[in-house]
Amino acid sequence: MSCHFVKLTVFFFLIVGLWASSLECMKLSESPFLYDFEKTQNLPTSLVKIVFDEHTRFFYTVGKSPDNHSLVKIVSPHSLSHTELIVMYFQILPAELQRYITHLMINDVLDCNFEFFKNLEKSPFLCLAQCSPDVKNLLTVKFSEPPRLRDIETEKILGTLRGHTKKVTSLAFSPRGTTILTGSVDETARLWDTEMRTTLVIFQKGSSSCIRSVAYDPNGETVFIGSQDGLLCIYNKLSGELLLQLYCCEEALTSIEVSNDGKVVLIGSEDGKTVDLWDKAMTKKLFHVEHLKEIKSTRLSPNKKIILTTQKKIVHLWSVATKEQVLKLSHSHKIICSAFSPDSTLLLTGSARSEVCVWDLTSGVMVLNFICRTNNENVELFSSLFKKLTEEELLGEIKSVAFSSDAKTIFVGGEPNIISLWKIIPCEASTWILNETDFFQAHFILQAIKAKKNRNMLSLAEDAVEYKIFSSMPSYVQEYLKKFYF
Repeated sequence: MSCHFVKLTVFFFLIVGLWASSLECMKLSESPFLYDFEKTQNLPTSLVKIVFDEHTRFFYTVGKSPDNHSLVKIVSPHSLSHTELIVMYFQILPAELQRYITHLMINDVLDCNFEFFKNLEKSPFLCLAQCSPDVKNLLTVKFSEPPRLRDIETEKILGTLRGHTKKVTSLAFSPRGTTILTGSVDETARLWDTEMRTTLVIFQKGSSSCIRSVAYDPNGETVFIGSQDGLLCIYNKLSGELLLQLYCCEEALTSIEVSNDGKVVLIGSEDGKTVDLWDKAMTKKLFHVEHLKEIKSTRLSPNKKIILTTQKKIVHLWSVATKEQVLKLSHSHKIICSAFSPDSTLLLTGSARSEVCVWDLTSGVMVLNFICRTNNENVELFSSLFKKLTEEELLGEIKSVAFSSDAKTIFVGGEPNIISLWKIIPCEASTWILNETDFFQAHFILQAIKAKKNRNMLSLAEDAVEYKIFSSMPSYVQEYLKKFYF
């Protein structure tokens, strides 16, 4: 298989090389050069053969007319548009290679096309919400009530986690979703069996202040518990043995995040101005971010390369390696929460005005944004609709956002009473794009995505090649593309 892939790759780069060399040739040419011996436009595609002469750097289209006369058309690359030139080069490739390249081009283009799936909770006084990594269970806390576990598919309540004597302040599922960790104002943290909803271990802190944050290590064997007084305690999950305690900050330790390999720990405090990255042993501070104003959200990318901090409408992304800011993203509203995709290529942000945004971190461009409404049967895409919505229709603050482990689902928790799922929903149009798209249609879709990322609009003038390619696709595919890219 690897040998086959290498052959295909070599073919592909040969074509890229020919294209590049022809562009160089075109630069040297002072005027278009086009000899049109006979017109071939009316011939069936199956009768036309395209040949490229690398010595003259001209295309020869050879075909047979209905009366069996040979028809030859000589075309200079200089006379072709960018899209037409790629079309010409691609058509001289073997059919197998054409299909393989098309598959590589189109394979992941739909990875940001999230659509509203369903609501999971409609109840007042919702304070906390956490979705399991496999998106099968939902854990919610309403004001001072105990946490409730719900099956997402059936929407039935599976049970209530009873045991804390005061308000629950923090929630976390283990990496496999088999246990749940909760922290409370009652100064304890509890480990629960997800299936049985029973307490396995009670973690008693070394100080008399409430629990503000909880987290698991990636193996699910160690738990991290942060307190109001800035104390971090690390315990063995099953035995409850205290492994380490350390005062990390002078104020409440409000966020803890352990890297996927368990080697570093990101700590955020209630002073809202500092974020620290520590080694796992908590003996060395590896990175320190300090802002003059409050940090609302902080995250560590799964690949450990980026630390995120948010202030009002701005997302700051910092390189762990260089300790420098590498990207700044501007939001239209105050940012409340954020989450990285599992592969660290996408970022989710939730705002104070019902808006959720998906960002492409390779380009720093917002690739999708949608509004969460109180009537989610009519959830809409694109923030321009804010002008048409009343305060009653808007959901309010987006309190939490998260990706599923396969990055195919987005979890959104909003104020005052809505929790919803957004999914990449397979449909007739997406299935056609993945299985039936030819090279030219795939190239058109990629151009449309690129134009959107550059905040431009791809031209669909009726006399343009792009319009002809767009029109060649089924109408339901055209509507799907318009929804996301135009």
